[in-house]
Amino acid sequence: MRKLPKKIQDQIRYEYPGDRFVKKTKYGNKSCTCVSKHIHQSILEANHCNYLYAQKQAGEISDFKIQYKVDLRVNGVHIANYYADFYVLDKQGNEIIEETKGMWTDVAKIKWELSKALNKHIKHVVKYAKPKFFKGTYR
Repeated sequence: MRKLPKKIQDQIRYEYPGDRFVKKTKYGNKSCTCVSKHIHQSILEANHCNYLYAQKQAGEISDFKIQYKVDLRVNGVHIANYYADFYVLDKQGNEIIEETKGMWTDVAKIKWELSKALNKHIKHVVKYAKPKFFKGTYR
């Protein structure tokens, strides 16, 4: 299989992963498959799915779902749907919505905050990716 030179790849914003050209994503994420054979939109998301799968096998959590749909309704009026990365149900029956983010968009921020305000009984957790340029430590 032939591979295009890096200079040409950068100019046309395409990768050559095999036998066809695939357009690069806007934020540089790469789709990946986890242990459970789910296709995820980023490597961070796939790694977190592997972690949740291991927790489920160990019996630490009851169940988890991927791409969980949260219906955002205010006063009975449908505003939007928010698709969270993971919905986790722990052994005590607590519901947790988990989101893995490398880059926040404005729409995602608004939907996340609206979901937190409308679903106060559900715990919301965000797992961040460490930026490549970051030299410090996370707390």
